[in-house]
Amino acid sequence: VNSIGDNEDTAYLQFKLSVAANITGVIQMEYNIFEKRYSEVTQNLSLYVDSIVRQFTLIAIISSIIALVAVFFAVMILSRRLVRRVIVTQKMASMMSDKDLTSRLKEEGHDEIADLMGNLNITVDIFNSFFKSVKESSDVAKTKGQSINSAAAETASATHEINSNVESLRKQFDVLDTAVKQTIK
Repeated sequence: VNSIGDNEDTAYLQFKLSVAANITGVIQMEYNIFEKRYSEVTQNLSLYVDSIVRQFTLIAIISSIIALVAVFFAVMILSRRLVRRVIVTQKMASMMSDKDLTSRLKEEGHDEIADLMGNLNITVDIFNSFFKSVKESSDVAKTKGQSINSAAAETASATHEINSNVESLRKQFDVLDTAVKQTIK
């Protein structure tokens, strides 16, 4: 036996189920729209992130190339400067080996090459002082030698003079001896 109240309850429940089904349909439709939008946003975001990564990679590569070129030119400039200083030092050493001790190196910088240049200049100064001292000693020896030669010549002349005088005396003694012998005879 169905009572009117039960029919009303059933109709009410059917109505509620119908409303719930409509709401579920609307929620399902909104969920589908949301899922579609979420998928689109995720895909667009993924494409945007990929684009940013490609741009960053490109910027990193370009920056690396620029940095490498800058480092290359810096190394070239520094190495040329260093090589030029080494060549100048080598030429100075070559001139020294050719007995040219008049040149000097311009000391540039505060590194080992500058120290080497300074040491070569000091070595040239020491050699110049040594050779100047040797030349002065040679000049003194030459003057002394000339003085000795002059004294030897004077001694030889005096010896010759003495020999001449002795010879003259001997002749005079011979004449005197002859005269004395004639007088005694």
